Amino acid sequence: MQKERPFDIARPRVPKDAARSREKIMMEKMTELLAERDEESFKKNLEIAFGIKPGSPPFDAALKAWREASSSL
Repeated sequence: MQKERPFDIARPRVPKDAARSREKIMMEKMTELLAERDEESFKKNLEIAFGIKPGSPPFDAALKAWREASSSL
């Protein structure tokens, strides 16, 4: 059985409160991903957590943000 991704768990079920809950879960997961020290781990976990495929514009944007955040440490 496949583990649910944060994106699926956080999907809104009721308007405002669900949207806030989803945003909180998504931000927590992205914060965890941005803290990754290894680029390959970041790429793997980005795809697992959010279903973002390598080579897509969102994947490239997230990777760029991770690289910028990592270089400033």
